[in-house]
Amino acid sequence: MLSSVSTCFPCRPKTRRRCSRALVNAVGGGHLQTVKTLLGQWDDFFDGDRSALENAFTVPKPCYKFDILKALELAVKNKNAEVVRVICDESGVRGEIMKWAAEHGYLDVLQVVYRFEEDFVEDLYRAMIIAVERGFLEIVKFLTTECGEGLIAFAADEFGFCCPVISAIEHGNIEVMEYLETQNMFLDETFVPVFCAAAAHGPLDVVRTFYEREELDDTALDGAFASAAGKSQLEILTYLQTKRKFDHVAINEALNAAANNGHLDAVKYLCGIEDYEISAAALDAAFECAAEVWHLEMVKFLDGKGKVSRASVNTAFVNAMNEPNCYRGEIDDQLEIFKFLYSKGCIYTDIIQDDFVDFARSCHVDVVEFVYSKISTSISCKMVEKAFKKATCENSTEVVKFLYGTGVVSPKPNFYWTKLALLEFYCF
Repeated sequence: MLSSVSTCFPCRPKTRRRCSRALVNAVGGGHLQTVKTLLGQWDDFFDGDRSALENAFTVPKPCYKFDILKALELAVKNKNAEVVRVICDESGVRGEIMKWAAEHGYLDVLQVVYRFEEDFVEDLYRAMIIAVERGFLEIVKFLTTECGEGLIAFAADEFGFCCPVISAIEHGNIEVMEYLETQNMFLDETFVPVFCAAAAHGPLDVVRTFYEREELDDTALDGAFASAAGKSQLEILTYLQTKRKFDHVAINEALNAAANNGHLDAVKYLCGIEDYEISAAALDAAFECAAEVWHLEMVKFLDGKGKVSRASVNTAFVNAMNEPNCYRGEIDDQLEIFKFLYSKGCIYTDIIQDDFVDFARSCHVDVVEFVYSKISTSISCKMVEKAFKKATCENSTEVVKFLYGTGVVSPKPNFYWTKLALLEFYCF
């Protein structure tokens, strides 16, 4: 039955589906030897067409493309421990299995596949973070007990890894956080990042506990205050104010964080703090942030708090062009923000002309129409053609049609660019 399996062949899509089906059938039927044979087919390690050096750094690969995780899930569901072990040992994707087991809370699978070796340290750390995020305390305990110190040492020397304690706080898994604390699973040398994370995500009880237990200076409290404002944690903002009288600099930073994340309630709270008067620089910065996240109501609120500088209004106009990364208002709000900013009568025409290509590249057709209406008599044909070309590659057909309909674009390239736009529209 298995004689055909011993021959290696390129795995085309149909073959891949058959391979996956064969493995799943073998796992479903509990055929241990068949699973071993299917997973045991590997390409020849050495290739005569490659140099000895290339062969030395070549990792052998299975001849067939299997859906290993699907097969493993079936084995776990069937409670077939022997098949689970074979898949873990023979599949060649130990790191992926570690992360999969952590994601689904399969401690028994993780215990089988676990190896604290150099090749798998990153996978183990990522598995740890996954388990922390999902609140699988038993998996967190297992990894911490087996290799916690080694994992922290690894992550501390690398870039881009998050702290397990902070991850637990961010995902609201307080029991996991408390355990990790007892095991000293911190990445940072100071407690400040953890305290700021607690201020940002809560709950208040954790913030209160940290404050009473740790020695935190004014800089730490200022950072926590801004973090709480950035997530609109009004209750925590109130608590922190009982521990320190924040100066204008700290409140300005918090205001900027709140505006940048689109939290009008936090902005109003901060502006209402006793003895606080928003500075011109802070008002400009918050105003620009509010426009950037398309928060029309906040833009209008801040505009009423003082005189926003002309430079800031123009910066806000440009900032509103791009789609926000975090909080964002409705697409209609973007247009209304442009209208509001333009109505202040201080937008430089040169700015619109210089950035018109970017407007055509990234904005909704309503915005492009509005912006064009303000510069139609002064913008060069060359700039409109450039915007048209950019829109065909990166924006909607509605924008392309509008720019074509202006009558400014020269006829010769129209066919090519319009054809390109329509092809992209139908293909994607």
